[in-house]
Amino acid sequence: MNKLVEAILAAYADESEHHTNTVYRVFLGHTLWVPVQPESVTESGEYQPLYQTAAEAHFIPIFSSEETFKAWAGEVVNEFTTVQVRGLDVIRGAGERVFLCLDVGTEHYKEFAPDEIAKLKGIVFKFDSQRQLQQ
Repeated sequence: MNKLVEAILAAYADESEHHTNTVYRVFLGHTLWVPVQPESVTESGEYQPLYQTAAEAHFIPIFSSEETFKAWAGEVVNEFTTVQVRGLDVIRGAGERVFLCLDVGTEHYKEFAPDEIAKLKGIVFKFDSQRQLQQ
């Protein structure tokens, strides 16, 4: 079990602001496995994540470990390409009406809704601003 899963399970057990903030902090620094459209990966590192659209919203599966991704993909795992991306960068690239679906099919499944992603974007913006001031 990785630190992100531990943080999510702790937040589910105790829905305090402290645990929610811990999930956010760990998520932003965590390396995630993102299934992508195989033909979309470019030499410069750009990619198009897999997604499902419903009611004008996009649902993007992301995974906290390679093992969790492989369990989700099952027998068709070799048909997927994945990229490893820090949560910070996933948030930077998330558009409007996007739901990030972390560890689909597990007991610790976590869905980041657009309002939660907007909150995380604010955290990332503050982080980036502080880094620029320090340079």
